[in-house]
Amino acid sequence: GCDWQLDGMAVGSKFELGYDLPDEEVPLEQDDTLPVVRTIAAAADKRKGEDIYAIRVSSLTIVSSFFVLITGNSRPQIQAIAAAILEDVQEQHDLE
Repeated sequence: GCDWQLDGMAVGSKFELGYDLPDEEVPLEQDDTLPVVRTIAAAADKRKGEDIYAIRVSSLTIVSSFFVLITGNSRPQIQAIAAAILEDVQEQHDLE
């Protein structure tokens, strides 16, 4: 399981396969990257992405705080999901 649900998106600090991650120094609700993760999930949902999971990996790597997994059913749909994510993140968070 995950720690909590966000509009159908599973958000947690543990892998779904059951590997416990070390305790995070920052509580999930206070993670500065959480608004970006919410934007990514909303953009993917807007383009009918399925099985949207955000796995918190900040205790494993300094490269990323979350790993977001999204299922698409076709190449055009996956391209539309990716484009929507880029557009929404750039627009809402001034990130490229």
